[in-house]
Amino acid sequence: MRAPAHPSPSHANSLKRSTSIGVSRQRVGAAAVSGLGIAAGLPPRGWWPVELIALALLFVVLLDQPLRARLVLASVTGLAWFSWGLAWAVDFSIPGALALIVIETVIVVALLGLLPIRTQQWWTFPAVLALFTAVHDRFPFGGVPLSGIELSFAGSPLAPVVALGGTLALVAIAGLIGSSLSVSIRHRRITPVAVGLVVTIAAVVGADLATDKLTHKDGEITVAVVQGGGPRGVRAVDTNPTDVFNRTVQVAGQVRPPVDLVLWPENVVDLDAPLAGSATEATIAGLAQQARAPVIVGVTEPAGLHKFRNEAVLYDAQGLLVDRYDKVHRVPFGEYVPARSFLDTFADLSLVPSDAVAGHRPGLLRANGHAYGVVISYEVFFADRARAAINAGGQLLLVPTNASSYTGSAVPAQEVATARLRARETGRAVVQAAPTGYSAVTRADGSVVVRSKLGKPALLTERVPLRSGRTPYTRIGDWPVVAGAVLVLILGAALRRRAGST
Repeated sequence: MRAPAHPSPSHANSLKRSTSIGVSRQRVGAAAVSGLGIAAGLPPRGWWPVELIALALLFVVLLDQPLRARLVLASVTGLAWFSWGLAWAVDFSIPGALALIVIETVIVVALLGLLPIRTQQWWTFPAVLALFTAVHDRFPFGGVPLSGIELSFAGSPLAPVVALGGTLALVAIAGLIGSSLSVSIRHRRITPVAVGLVVTIAAVVGADLATDKLTHKDGEITVAVVQGGGPRGVRAVDTNPTDVFNRTVQVAGQVRPPVDLVLWPENVVDLDAPLAGSATEATIAGLAQQARAPVIVGVTEPAGLHKFRNEAVLYDAQGLLVDRYDKVHRVPFGEYVPARSFLDTFADLSLVPSDAVAGHRPGLLRANGHAYGVVISYEVFFADRARAAINAGGQLLLVPTNASSYTGSAVPAQEVATARLRARETGRAVVQAAPTGYSAVTRADGSVVVRSKLGKPALLTERVPLRSGRTPYTRIGDWPVVAGAVLVLILGAALRRRAGST
């Protein structure tokens, strides 16, 4: 018998490189493709079928892999996903963007890498995705939900599910479709895909029925949305507040009765002295009287030494200040610096020279017998803020926002996508106003009625329905989905232990 040939040193080194991390190069490449596919599905593209394929591929990549391989593959997926998905953050801070990419990748590894996915328990994959989304949307610094899986599905047939279980349920359904289809194809079994199809249809139909039964229309109002336009990619500290205000006033002056409400964007009134009694207030009051309608204005004004308020201020049709809402969920490193005294010793914090004072109540403003729910800018990404506004009595959801610091369309497009999800979740129309776009009006069914262009002045005047009643998700929130996901994972672990798997 001929002795086996020994591989050449170069061949042996090549083989070692391909196996030294305990996983094949093909699987690593597939993990990267899955991450890039998830990023490709995000707004402004919104390619939700690509997102479904990417999630199915991620399931296949992680399936039946040992712990070390899962950690490597999850790292590759996370880096590919967020390096593209969070590229917009470079406009704000390159070191901050890199840190955020690393943090988000660690979350991917912690959830998708540590929790095993097995063929016989393919149904645990949706639970893993739901728990990942729950953590991603809450950590760090209260959560950075931008570039999350759920945003890709805002315009998909799956979107109604959020009225039942919020975005966690939406992500779980997407994961169920991907995992069930993959298992059925790989093992030529019809049962998994049949289960996935039945659960998906039941969830979508059930959500639509619940929304129709539990919420109802309370009439309509005419809303005028003011967008002053102007340059994009300019940080707040480099912006002339007077120019922003003047551009907004110019467009607001075009509002003509009859209208029922005028909405201005976030912080287009940026003051270094109190608003009360100022010439700026007199201008706003005059525009409210001219429109013969309440005006909601985004204002930042001093609140003591090195503090400021970011608020939505309501003037009635007579030009009197009658209500205000202080933003609760502030932007970390944008509106405040966590651990400022510590970081100030070795970091340049000049771009955020002062901290916003956090509000403490639901976003609700009342005028002319109507109750308007308000979430200011970043708050639209957090379902709890919209739920608080609607549970307090909001008949419409208003989003004064400002994404002018970013050059591209990614952040504005993700805001609109999120507004579509909030509309579905709450059963309310959503009206968004931005100084340089996108301003938009979204129906309660998540469809966008009108959207402005980036950087251009715009006045959007639309009839918008008021609604009352609460969807199941508005009433209950995320805890049923989180609890269900944990129980599913416990069941999967028990079945693996019973079968003697490791």
